[in-house]
Amino acid sequence: MIKERKTKQKKAILKYLDNNTSHPTAEEVHEAVKKEISGISLGTIYRELNKMSEKKQIRKIEGKKRRFDYNTSSHAHFKCLKCGEILDIDYKIDYKKQNGFEIKSHELMFNGICKKCKGDE
Repeated sequence: MIKERKTKQKKAILKYLDNNTSHPTAEEVHEAVKKEISGISLGTIYRELNKMSEKKQIRKIEGKKRRFDYNTSSHAHFKCLKCGEILDIDYKIDYKKQNGFEIKSHELMFNGICKKCKGDE
């Protein structure tokens, strides 16, 4: 088995994602990481994020804008239809009791209006 190198680019990306729960786009990751590594290109960010997603180190959230989530545990998301913010939601499902299927993972997105946009905050 080939051991993967942890480049300074990958370390910087993971550090940013680990401290970020906003589900950033590649562009947002690029803006943050280039403060640490000034010459890093957006193409490098995309390549690294896609590699990490393929290896299940991060989760890719598809939508109008592709976003990335460092939290790979089983959870759902809520997307605000006004501001576009994506939030984690605790959502548990008993995988073993679902019609005999062997479920390996799931992606679930709830859509609505967040507290901030409703004025509840």
